[in-house]
Amino acid sequence: MSWLTLVAMGIAGVLLVIYWQKKDVNKVLIGGKRLYIQALTGLFFGTFSSLLAAALIHGRRFKGVLLFFENIVQQVNPSFLNILFYSTCAGIGEEILFRAGIQPMIGVWPAAIVFVLLHGYINPYNLNMTIYGLFW
Repeated sequence: MSWLTLVAMGIAGVLLVIYWQKKDVNKVLIGGKRLYIQALTGLFFGTFSSLLAAALIHGRRFKGVLLFFENIVQQVNPSFLNILFYSTCAGIGEEILFRAGIQPMIGVWPAAIVFVLLHGYINPYNLNMTIYGLFW
């Protein structure tokens, strides 16, 4: 599934850039900024938002949401290397599709809403999951 996420979403994003946006893929992916600046910026904001999300989900109100995700992880029982692999594949594939392919066509907020909806975080029967999903 991880390879499928990486390859299928990556290809879909690249095709949207080439055929719909009619832009150079390398320029869209690089974004006109030096790679080390992008990497450091992503590392900083990714770490910051992850710490906030961890603080949020470990709050008393979100205990059910935490248990939901813990049960999923326990069922898969991934090793640390598996977690790194899954995260890398999802991160790259989703970024190429959503940030490079879809976001320039429909805008930041609509793309973010589609992203959250596809991940199933919006749940009319679970307000806490919805709040967590909107944050994340």
